[in-house]
Amino acid sequence: YMKKACEGTGVDYRYATNRISSYKAKGIDVRMAETIGVSEKCLRVWIKYQEILKNENSLDYDDVILYTMKLFQDEVVAREYRNRFSHILVDEFQDLSPAQISILRQMCGDNNRIFATGDDDQMIYGWRGANLNNIRKFGDGFPSAKVFRLTRSFRLPSSIQRAASNLIRFNLEREEKVVIPRDFNDKSSIIIKQFSKQSGEASFVASEIKKLVKAGYNYSDIAVIYRVNYLSRGLSEAFKKSGIPHSFVGGGFYERKEITGLISVLEYIAYGGKTRLFKALLYPEGGKASRKKTDIDQILKNKEMKKKYQILENIRGASPGITTTIRSVIDFFNVVQYYTDREGGLESLENINEFLKAGEEFEERFPEKSLKKFLEYIQEVSRAGVSGQEGVNLMTVHSAKGLEFPVVFIYALRDGVFPLLRSLSTREELEEERRLMYVAMTRATERLYLTCSVSKNRLSGSDKPSRFLSEIFGQ
Repeated sequence: YMKKACEGTGVDYRYATNRISSYKAKGIDVRMAETIGVSEKCLRVWIKYQEILKNENSLDYDDVILYTMKLFQDEVVAREYRNRFSHILVDEFQDLSPAQISILRQMCGDNNRIFATGDDDQMIYGWRGANLNNIRKFGDGFPSAKVFRLTRSFRLPSSIQRAASNLIRFNLEREEKVVIPRDFNDKSSIIIKQFSKQSGEASFVASEIKKLVKAGYNYSDIAVIYRVNYLSRGLSEAFKKSGIPHSFVGGGFYERKEITGLISVLEYIAYGGKTRLFKALLYPEGGKASRKKTDIDQILKNKEMKKKYQILENIRGASPGITTTIRSVIDFFNVVQYYTDREGGLESLENINEFLKAGEEFEERFPEKSLKKFLEYIQEVSRAGVSGQEGVNLMTVHSAKGLEFPVVFIYALRDGVFPLLRSLSTREELEEERRLMYVAMTRATERLYLTCSVSKNRLSGSDKPSRFLSEIFGQ
């Protein structure tokens, strides 16, 4: 529904989904949007989205929470449900949104009927309304509740617990706490590796995983965690080369919409065919078009479509190299401008930049540098990392929340990547990045690998290891 609402608006549907979800989580509905400074484009999408939901007689998850909050503001309704439950149990309390907390307060009333657990150091959903005061001022919202501080960890070994504690102490907005690890004499280890190139970093992760499996670990005992999705591409290719089964939690690099669209264009350039042409002509906007072969002449009567077709034919006729072809498509189709103009288009640009890097690396590594061979290689890599299959787990930090693994690699610890470049402008955003790093580190129960490469990233602009490493080890 959100994709449909975004058509023709210049707003990326993922950005719109996150922004609108964030507003609803704070108890704000579309009628209040103009009073809080929602951009005109986003507001148009929001209005259209709610109309689509209404016409489909549907609610999204955030609406369920929002309307329940409004419903419970009626004391008669709140009292009815208050009397149904003797106790309310809440996990991960630090990540609750204002709307969810409002519901809880209405359900609890003046009685001490809530049992909640949480950790302010693991609050990583500030973008959707979670607040550190959920934990720090818990007693203000539930004045009759007693607070117990849990100071012993039954999961984390001492070396990992100490390292994580060293890091999180740099956050000013937190409750100071001392956590006793499970065993001061544990045999856990933290391994730090730095490389000159990211390809070397990915190769190390692959070779180390092979050693771990030979030592008795299962592939599924291992997780590789990264800050942003585009980093999964190099890992997946290194794993495919080493024959390591792996699975993506939340989808792989080549499954991203902007990448599948770009691949469709390249497939037409390489193989031709009217079905592929239909897909190529829709790039980068996407959408649906009739695939009847008799319609192609009609479609090409459109000036914009005819111009795209001529560009495609010129590229096909020139038969340039892989990287040159990708750059030509990006340039002639104004892809950078298209995503720059779209709210929330930065992530798409990061992925396109990484795809271009994939083409460059293919030309460096393989003797046959044809576009067809490159596309075949992409298909092989995609098949090797099927979501849901048994193997090494690849995921972003947000996807890792609540999980644990005997072995964890935290990959690409470079300033501007983790922490993200855009988070460095305010203390609040940097502290949320630090909490994300804390969450990533505390997923490991036996071994923790921290890896980085110092080759400058086009978008991060940095060739320095993450500042978090010096904070952890006091260097």
